[in-house]
Amino acid sequence: MDDIHETIRNQVPTQKKSVVKRYGLVYFKAWHTAYLNELPSLLKLEEDCIQPYLYHAIYVSTASLCTKLHALLEAFFEAKQVCDPMLYRLVEPMLWRGLSATNDQVRKQAAIVLFQGFPYQKFHLDGNKSASKEDTDALLQKQVDGMLLLVQDTSPATRVVAVHGLAKVLSLYWEVIPHESIQQFLFWLFELVQDTASTAVRVAVLQGLPLILDNHLSHAVLKSLLPKLAPYLNDKQETVRAAFCRLLVRVKSIRNMHFYDIAPVDSCLLRLVMDAARPSVAKPITNLFLRSYFPQGASDDAQVARTLSLIEEHPVASRVFYRHVVHFSSVGAVCKLVVLLLHFVSCQGGSDNSDLANGVVWVVVDLLESIQKPLMHSKRYADCRRFIQDQVHPDRLHTILESFSAYPSVVAGTWHVISHVPTSMKDQFVLRALDAMAEFECSSNKLLLVGVLQCLVRWGEALTFVDSLLDQLRPKRIHRTNVALLLVCLNELAKLCDLSDVASSLVVKLEQHWPTFQGQMEPTSAILYAKVVWTLHQLVVAGAAAAGDTPPPPMVLCAIYEWMSTLKKRKGPAAATSDQPSGDANGSEFRLEVVPVLCEAMFVALQSATAVTFMQRVLELAMDEPALNSQLLSLLVAVEVDLEDDILGALLAALLETNASSCVWLTQLPQSTGLCRCLWMLLKQDAHVGQAINATKWPEDALQRVLSVGLQQDEVLPLHVVQILKSCRSLDWATKVASPTVLGQLPNMLNT
Repeated sequence: MDDIHETIRNQVPTQKKSVVKRYGLVYFKAWHTAYLNELPSLLKLEEDCIQPYLYHAIYVSTASLCTKLHALLEAFFEAKQVCDPMLYRLVEPMLWRGLSATNDQVRKQAAIVLFQGFPYQKFHLDGNKSASKEDTDALLQKQVDGMLLLVQDTSPATRVVAVHGLAKVLSLYWEVIPHESIQQFLFWLFELVQDTASTAVRVAVLQGLPLILDNHLSHAVLKSLLPKLAPYLNDKQETVRAAFCRLLVRVKSIRNMHFYDIAPVDSCLLRLVMDAARPSVAKPITNLFLRSYFPQGASDDAQVARTLSLIEEHPVASRVFYRHVVHFSSVGAVCKLVVLLLHFVSCQGGSDNSDLANGVVWVVVDLLESIQKPLMHSKRYADCRRFIQDQVHPDRLHTILESFSAYPSVVAGTWHVISHVPTSMKDQFVLRALDAMAEFECSSNKLLLVGVLQCLVRWGEALTFVDSLLDQLRPKRIHRTNVALLLVCLNELAKLCDLSDVASSLVVKLEQHWPTFQGQMEPTSAILYAKVVWTLHQLVVAGAAAAGDTPPPPMVLCAIYEWMSTLKKRKGPAAATSDQPSGDANGSEFRLEVVPVLCEAMFVALQSATAVTFMQRVLELAMDEPALNSQLLSLLVAVEVDLEDDILGALLAALLETNASSCVWLTQLPQSTGLCRCLWMLLKQDAHVGQAINATKWPEDALQRVLSVGLQQDEVLPLHVVQILKSCRSLDWATKVASPTVLGQLPNMLNT
């Protein structure tokens, strides 16, 4: 037995939790066999094997090992009725000391053991006779008092364990616990839900209440208390809001309890809108209203009527709701609703129904998007695909487009529907799509443009359309090109499909024609111009990376930035229009929009051997733009780069000159050999850099990193470097890294 125990004990720290649980079963079966057969090895097994595990489960300092020890002991706690005589006898000497320990982790781990074994019961040593009722009640009260102390513990982690433990205890042993103790437990739970010091504690309370509601005896008490939790629907922490919404879902499932008595319907729908992008909150709220607005088993008319009522009363919330219904229903049910809603819209007409039609069409878009992946790629849903193909007729979609042609939002939504239908409608709609593209202007509905482009991508016509865009960039047609529309199309296409094959030619064309376009360019279009060029260039870089060659960023990015810098100086009709900025403030505002693009381009340039010209031009521009030069300096410092010393030195020298009055960037200086070496070269060669350092008062750790490079070299330090060393609080660090030559200088430094 000793050898087996020693082997398992050595294995516990390194094994998975599932394996450790099996070890626990081995111990339990060994103990149970010895207990039933009254074997002489029983006492040795309890005191030499099981009790040490209980002790370390409370006092071990490693959290991961503690978790494994609790997993090993789980087999005993699950068989508590059999093990109670042994468990309490073994754990009593250490449990109560652990609960009152000064160490937070020990109290937390002791709390876990307390709740795992609750209610511990005292037995006589012979194991055949229970303790008296007075002793049993006293022990129960002692455990209850211990729990009450735990929920008031100063450690948030211990309070979290206490809250989860209380919830489990109230769920399983409500009828056993004295009424006064239950009242105290609930009082502290509703106090801790207001714990602003710990989000985890608030979440634990809201997670524990659904567990307590599993015991029907709690319903009468909690029904009057739960409305006090209404403010947590709008808690600043997403995890708290999510836990509260899951509590509402649990309340909804209980007879004679209503979630809207805790949180009003309008408040829940508003929260659904505000947390539309947070599924942890949006999903449970969707579940709350599922039976009301997506009733399964209802007639077709009833289902449509429920949907329309939500769209009319809460148009924004309806979109979020139907985006998530697929998580609580089948793909087939969603497909059926899509068909019903499209049929409804196709039967409408006239301006009186435009708002409702718009809401319905976009709900259909959200429904189709929610099932797009399984519908398009899973054989399991082949019947659903066929159902959509059979029921969504092209004629019906044509009818919607014609009936609501005067309402761009409805038309845009319809094109999105066409792009998501799991069958190609190219033959029926391609001509209409091309006509729509031909009629686009800068002021056209962007959603409509995206919808038509999605259709072209779906039909495999994206590259053909790109070819037509390239055709507009031919010299003979360039003066008739709608630049803004061209940029919007390219920007959206880059999001919808892979333009790698044509990215290089597009970048060349856009760079070539910038001088022609800038005469008709608005500042916002120029910003988009830079972003489109950079997006396309990134595709070029990704393609060239396989060959180990990084092309330099396009110089047109610098040209765009420079053009925007001169907006105040430009004259002529274009500058006089109302949309054009009239002063430097506006020019600066628009120019700053291009700074992130230039910084990203600079990052790529630092890794390209052929981008020296681009980097030099960016540095010239940075001299007049503090926002740009500070970001470039931070980029150089924060990113490990491998450049030639003269190039990196030139970059740093130019940027240091304009950042001499600030040392914020130095806090980010990593132990980068290349950067520190270049900074040392600058410092050694230029006394002005030393003066700037003294004036700026660089942080000492930054000074040490740079000066250490020079101290290790076997050469005499320049006088201005010596002055900087003297300004350091201590030179102990210098004596550890200095070369013999520098060590010879150090005594003189200290004496002068």
